[in-house]
Amino acid sequence: MTFLFFACTKVLHISEVKPSSTKVDQSAVYEQDTSVLSMIAPYKAQLDQEVNEVIGEAAITMTKAKPQCTLGNWFADLVYEKAYEYYKKPVDFAVINYGGIRIPELRKGPVTRGRIYELMPFENRLVIVKARGEVVRAFFELMAKAGGWPVSKEVRYEIYNGEARNLKIKGKELEVDRTYTVALPDFIANGGGNCDFLIDQEQYDLGALLRTVILEYIEEQTAKGKKLQARLDDRIISLD
Repeated sequence: MTFLFFACTKVLHISEVKPSSTKVDQSAVYEQDTSVLSMIAPYKAQLDQEVNEVIGEAAITMTKAKPQCTLGNWFADLVYEKAYEYYKKPVDFAVINYGGIRIPELRKGPVTRGRIYELMPFENRLVIVKARGEVVRAFFELMAKAGGWPVSKEVRYEIYNGEARNLKIKGKELEVDRTYTVALPDFIANGGGNCDFLIDQEQYDLGALLRTVILEYIEEQTAKGKKLQARLDDRIISLD
């Protein structure tokens, strides 16, 4: 005798879907902790005050561009001047990588501390690199190929077909056998910006952030009653 067993399974079908929405009151879900807000309020107020503090005044709007620009000239020149003060020895010239300038312009008028943090947000340090002439030549070839980086007024050169020509430092032609003293950010000195050839060069940390150096310079100029300004002086000429 054979027994057959059959199981019956109920199948449920969705006959209708009615969309609906529920509004969530975020303020109810994330109720503000007034004790925390009151605790941080004094620090926020102090930070806002520091960021908005006017530390100087720009006589003109200084802009960022290649092969040279007013903002780049101003930046490189102040780095040269401050490097000499920190190093207390002669410096041949200063260089700033173009990408290190993080704002397109420094507008005419009041300059705040916060604006300088925007200009230089990185924790880059100011250093001195001592390099032989052949290394310096390679450095300028790299800058020329990039269309020009900001250099201090001690430098004059031309860019033609992406190459550096008629390079002069303090009015004299580059000497391949001479050692040059260069002020620049540690980012470059440590190989950043494709500057691997600088890594093995003699380096001196001047003990200051580049941003601190800029702030010091502006405060010193303001104390002397001077406004911030720069001009184009053909330190870099593009013949392309």
